Amino acid sequence: MTQAINVQGTFNVCRAAILAWRNLGVAGDIVAVSSLAGLCGQQKFPGFTAYSASKHAVIGLTESLAMEGRQHDIRVNAIAPGAFDTPMSRRLGLKPKATAEMIVPTIQYLLDRQQSGLLNGTTLEIQCNDD
Repeated sequence: MTQAINVQGTFNVCRAAILAWRNLGVAGDIVAVSSLAGLCGQQKFPGFTAYSASKHAVIGLTESLAMEGRQHDIRVNAIAPGAFDTPMSRRLGLKPKATAEMIVPTIQYLLDRQQSGLLNGTTLEIQCNDD
């Protein structure tokens, strides 16, 4: 189920967008959502192997799609946020103060070609510290 949602779901949405944009001849930008759990060297949690593997896959998918979309002026980047307040983080015993809304400015940045036009195939790490 985790793989189907995180990997296959991301792939299907990206494929549909890229095909539509290519057929219309328009530029496009995609921001995929990975996780710090998908990055090497980050803390992992017991029982979340499928989740971590799926988020690694989203990063690989981002990098591959970025190369495929480049010739059509389609950029694909990703964000890898840390824990924010969700049912899953609470199940892990975490009590993060960060909310999903706090990552919106980073997504907006990646969608703004004036600000981030040179980025393609990049994953931005977002540390959601409780400090």
